[in-house]
This record gives sequence, structure tokens and C-alpha cells, in this order.
Amino acid sequence: MLGHCADDLVVYHPGLQYSGGCVCGDCSDNAGSPPHESIRRKAQRNAGGNRARTGSRQVLRWVHVIDLEDNQMSKVASPALGTTQVRALDFTRQVAIVVGASMFVALCARITLPLPFTPVPLTLQNFGVLLVGLMLGSRRGFAVLALYLAEGAAGLPVFNPTGPGGIAQLMGPTGGFLMVYPLVAGLAGWIMEHGQKSFARAAVAGLLADLVLFAGGLSWLAILTHSLAQAVRLGFYWFIFAEVIKVMAAAAVAVRLRRAPRVQS
Repeated sequence: MLGHCADDLVVYHPGLQYSGGCVCGDCSDNAGSPPHESIRRKAQRNAGGNRARTGSRQVLRWVHVIDLEDNQMSKVASPALGTTQVRALDFTRQVAIVVGASMFVALCARITLPLPFTPVPLTLQNFGVLLVGLMLGSRRGFAVLALYLAEGAAGLPVFNPTGPGGIAQLMGPTGGFLMVYPLVAGLAGWIMEHGQKSFARAAVAGLLADLVLFAGGLSWLAILTHSLAQAVRLGFYWFIFAEVIKVMAAAAVAVRLRRAPRVQS
């Protein structure tokens, strides 16, 4: 005999004493269910448990995959973040070095001895320019003195105190010396970079850079005085001995500082 229970087919066996059972296993009337119905319900429960365990394992696999992806992203992001931080710190350090070196040149410019027979004073400024170039190299040396000129042109008290300061000092008798300072430091640094860091090389670099210094300074003086002989008399003869001493001193200090052991941080 056939019957229906909750839209499921129910089979009645005439030879057994039970009132019927439902295939779905959800009916409350299970007392008279045949043995195969109990087996069927148990199989359904086992199937449900298997599906739950399979789902749990799938979720665990998904979590594991997501965790691996996060780890890979962290490994990729960490070096990039570290590289960015290192670059930022290095840039900050380089800026601090350039600014500090420009202040050092400004301090050297304060040590000035005016001479009554020439508008060009005797100053330690040239020593500072040469030392910066020999120590920091061509690019940073050029940057330091370019910044120094910008500071002076802006009106900061970085030039020697015998002049009017600012743009007026750049246009005055010492303007030619000032305007070639970046080239002087850059040349000294470039020569020092391409060879052994010895006193002889540093001295040669300083002497060649000083030639550029006097070429620029005397050319500007010649324009102002309309006489090359007058420019040489005012801006060269009185400074030869002092410049040789400054070149040798800058070379000795630069080599000594370069060879000094650095403190490991």
C-alpha cells in the first residue's frame, strides 16, 4: 500500500506490524517505522555529519590560504616599506650634511682680516670651501656652496663681514670669488673622488681648485676695474702665500678625517 507524508512517499508492508513510516525522517510518528527506515535515517544523519566535517575542512583550507596570502603580502610589503624608510633617512642625513657644511663655510667667513691696500680681504673662507669639496665630493660639495650663495643672496649673514652682504656683495669686488665657489668645491671633490685618497692628491686638487677660484675672482675684478693688471695687483699678489698654506691645511685635514676610524652605530 502507498501513502503520502509531508510530500514524501510512504510504503506500507502488509506483513509487518507497524502503522507506517516516512522516508524523509522528519515526521514525529517514528514509533512504527520499519528497520530499513531507521537505517535510512542513520545514513542521512551520517551524511549530514560528513557534510559538516567536509565544510569545516574546507573553511580551514580557506583560512590557511588566506593566511598564506597575507604572509606573502607582508613579505612583499615589508622590504618595500623598509627601503622607503632607509631612503627617507638617507635623504634627511644628506640634507643635514649639506646645511651643516654651508654653516661651516659661513663660520670660516667670519674669520676675516681686512687689508688697507685692496678691497679683497684675507679670509679663512677659501679654506672652508676647499675642505668641504675634499671631504664631501663633487656633487655634495657643489650643492653646499650653491646653498651658501643662496643663503647669502637672501640676506643671511654668511658672507665675510667686511662687505655689504646680500646681492650687493655678490656684485662687489669679491663677487667673482664668491660666484665660482660651487665650481671650486666641485672640482676639488671630483679630483679627490678619482684616485687614492692621499695627501698629494688632495694637495693637487686644492691647488687646481684654487686656480679656478682666482680665475673667477680676477676676471670679475678686471671687469670692475677695466684693467687686468690692476685686478692681479688687488686680488692675487697679496694672497699667494696665504693660499698655499690654506690649500696644504685643507688637504691635510681632509686626508686625516677620511682616514680616521668611524664609530660603528
